[in-house]
Amino acid sequence: MMIDCIVTTYNSQATIRNCLESIPYSIMDIPVNIVVSDDCSVDDTVIISRGILKDRQSIILTSGVNTGVGLNRQRAIEKTDSSHIMFLDSDDYIEKIDSKDGEYVASPFADITILSRAIPSRMEKQIAFETELCKISNAGNNQIEPLLTAIMDQSVILECWGMIFDRSLIEKNSISFFDARIGEDAMFMLEYLSTANDWKYIAGLKVIKSAGMGLSRGIGESIRDDFVMALYNATLLLTSQSISSSRIKSKYIRFNIDNYINFIAVQHFYKSLNAISSSKHKKAEIPSIKLEYPEIFNNNLLEITTYSDQIDLLSSLYYTFLEDIGNHNSLENICIWFASPRTFVFCEALSMIYTKSITCIIDDHREGEYITNYGSCSIPIISLSAASKLNNLNHPLVLVCSDSLSLSSRVIKRTKSMIPENHILELTV
Repeated sequence: MMIDCIVTTYNSQATIRNCLESIPYSIMDIPVNIVVSDDCSVDDTVIISRGILKDRQSIILTSGVNTGVGLNRQRAIEKTDSSHIMFLDSDDYIEKIDSKDGEYVASPFADITILSRAIPSRMEKQIAFETELCKISNAGNNQIEPLLTAIMDQSVILECWGMIFDRSLIEKNSISFFDARIGEDAMFMLEYLSTANDWKYIAGLKVIKSAGMGLSRGIGESIRDDFVMALYNATLLLTSQSISSSRIKSKYIRFNIDNYINFIAVQHFYKSLNAISSSKHKKAEIPSIKLEYPEIFNNNLLEITTYSDQIDLLSSLYYTFLEDIGNHNSLENICIWFASPRTFVFCEALSMIYTKSITCIIDDHREGEYITNYGSCSIPIISLSAASKLNNLNHPLVLVCSDSLSLSSRVIKRTKSMIPENHILELTV
């Protein structure tokens, strides 16, 4: 028994040392084979990796073509053969935590084994989720259904990194990554969790996610189309006999379908904005610009009408919110909460439609900048504390865009306490 720890890299020389040196020689006494799968880097990522791994059990895979992280992971799966697989991004690292919660000595791995995870972009939600994992695992509820229920109740999206998978389950069910650069693991995780039977949680190892933006800043038509394909595949999965016979698994797939629709809607809204800026349509036509689905959606998928209605409704909500911003009296200083694709789309929208720029993006767990595609405006990403100290921030308009009413309520309360005399517009979808 062995774990292939697959680390996908692309121009990762700044972070790869910290990542590789953090990987333990074994997890639960199972030896770890480090697999660096490089996606045609042009920096010193591979050279640094070879130096670090010269005395470790390891493999370094290289490619002459940049394929994106999804196909990079898939290539690594196909070129390795250990009994278990774990994924890390090149800017992740692992810390050992003193904890007895979720530790298992006998039969250490289930179909899916979840390590503790620190995710700056959603720290509070992750802590609440892992608290629930400890609770249900300590109660002996290690069948897959309680895990799926916890994911839905906590509204959590599980990416593939920081988990240990059973290779035999992947091969038996022909589960694979599809060709996408963002959301590439959406269908992989959905298919895997829909076929898994049990799970375990290891609190003693924590995977730390970088606070950087990575690919999450991506917006555009190609990203929308990747999630459209995920939507199609999820709908097919929903009709399979093994899923349709399980109420919880069916509900879990519906939960993911709703998430895909949200991702598609915001990217489609951005596509509609581009149509306006290229003078193909008038501003008032944004809500009526329909999403064109791939031809395969015509293959007896009756739910496509429902999906279209949901996407149209969300697009209309985004358009109404944009108009509310444009019609607001206070447009000198505009701040917007959360460094997320939805926020970036509204940064683009204000530049395109109203020739207004965002003063700053507020996010307490990320920092950096977002440079708009339209006009190349640089927008700083800073904490609420830093935003409150800006000299030119007088009577700002603060936008709050999130998918959680409780989260929106918390940040609005904090914003009012730290930035007085502000105006707040909220959109929760």
